Amino acid sequence: MLAWIQQQKYRGYQVIDGFERLRNWELQEIIRNLKTLAPHHKLDQYARERGHEIVRIPPYQCELNPIEEVWKDIKHELKKQNIDQNINNQYERAKVILPTYSKEKSAAHVSHIKKLERNYWEMDGFFDEFLTQNPEIEAIVTNGEELDINPEGETYDDNQFDTNDSSCDEEEC
Repeated sequence: MLAWIQQQKYRGYQVIDGFERLRNWELQEIIRNLKTLAPHHKLDQYARERGHEIVRIPPYQCELNPIEEVWKDIKHELKKQNIDQNINNQYERAKVILPTYSKEKSAAHVSHIKKLERNYWEMDGFFDEFLTQNPEIEAIVTNGEELDINPEGETYDDNQFDTNDSSCDEEEC
């Protein structure tokens, strides 16, 4: 993979510096992008020209988005002060709460998310290393499709597996 990406770089395609240190899945993403040569977003180019980088957060992972954490705090405050269900009153209370939100709380959320990100990277490294050392094991990529993981027709109790390990519930995301 590294040799192929390096070859594309010599051909004049733009490849990020330091790609040699990336994980296998990131290298595969680079290869996929180079092969399809998907059009770039105009907004990305516009931001780059002005010295900014647009960061895209993985979908459905609100635990990696500090804005979601701040919004959760604001909603919690609104719920504590909820005397009535009038939307206009809620709006006025939100206008009072928002300016009082401290920079320290925001910084704490960012710090926590950076810690989570480091943990995810570390775990991803272990997984990458494991797959590299055990080539006979294939990772299953579903792309959102259902897999038939029960070919013998065994039945399971719905409560047998705890799938509710997310740090945010549906309402919060």
